[in-house]
Amino acid sequence: MFRSSSSVEERRLRRRVLARPQVTLIPATRCAGLILDSSGRVSGVTCRAQDTDPFELAADLVVDASGRASSLARWLRTLGITVPPKRTVKAKVTYTSMNFDRPQESDPRHPDFKVAYQMLFAPRVRRGGVLFAVERNRWTCSLFGFEDPPPTDDEGYLAFARSLDNPHLATQIDRRTVQEPTRRHSSADNQWRPYHAVKDWPDRLIAVGDAVCALNPVYAQGQTVAAMEAELLQAMLERRGPSGRLDGLAAGFQKKVGRLLRSPWMLSTNSDLMWNPHGRPLAVRFAHWYNARLFQVAVRDPAVWARFVRVVNMLNSPAVLFRPTVALKVLWSPTGAAPSPGGRRR
Repeated sequence: MFRSSSSVEERRLRRRVLARPQVTLIPATRCAGLILDSSGRVSGVTCRAQDTDPFELAADLVVDASGRASSLARWLRTLGITVPPKRTVKAKVTYTSMNFDRPQESDPRHPDFKVAYQMLFAPRVRRGGVLFAVERNRWTCSLFGFEDPPPTDDEGYLAFARSLDNPHLATQIDRRTVQEPTRRHSSADNQWRPYHAVKDWPDRLIAVGDAVCALNPVYAQGQTVAAMEAELLQAMLERRGPSGRLDGLAAGFQKKVGRLLRSPWMLSTNSDLMWNPHGRPLAVRFAHWYNARLFQVAVRDPAVWARFVRVVNMLNSPAVLFRPTVALKVLWSPTGAAPSPGGRRR
């Protein structure tokens, strides 16, 4: 089973959306603000296209899915709506990615695995990486560094991979014969705009995805969270029946999104907070201590590893890692240094 690369997933989603007869794309146009009707509901947006005067676009429901750079909080304040301050947890993690060829099955060098990775683990394991088999017989490799940006030049990229405890990443990079441009990404901070706490949230307006909460992409939870929010919205609309009434939907949706985000926010930020463990809350320090012991067990116990993977991929609640069948193994595991989780491949 192969994982699709992000670019392929995005193109497929874009094609499917644009193929729907109800969807019209307005190119080279950006939204500039919200429009309210006489009752205070959002009734559309003001838009600005290149080299044209601003115009208004009416809407029954306005959805902000514009990502990390969303201007929604500023637009709401312009309308006199108080938005609590954005919560930010600095990640200080940079990742550099490269796509390159994967040996064909007929090649003697063909690897017997499709994923290899070394996880970051604060505060000791400051370098990591992941290697995925993707479409068209390619690898996608991302190298991570805390306050240590992985290089973008070929020699430096390979040297960084060789510094990892997991040798599989460097081996495959060294074997490449064709590669695509290497790209660096540094916008990895966790950001949560607490729209669920806005007391006078306007009706007919919702925000989703990174426009609400952008997580450190190293933990690969952003697309999953966005999909869960889409399922939540679909379920809420279906419960309204054939009438499809939208009044009263928006504020309830944002509150449910706030509850949905608690687990992924905790999973992402608890790790990033521990790069500087001094003075952190007891709950954060305990979670980090527990996770260190959990990793020691997981690398030896397939059942625990399977549960851990399901939690990271948001298929199960973190609570499953504290059930007696797991907790007893974690608490009774031999003490020692936190492992460098660098030997995993599958």
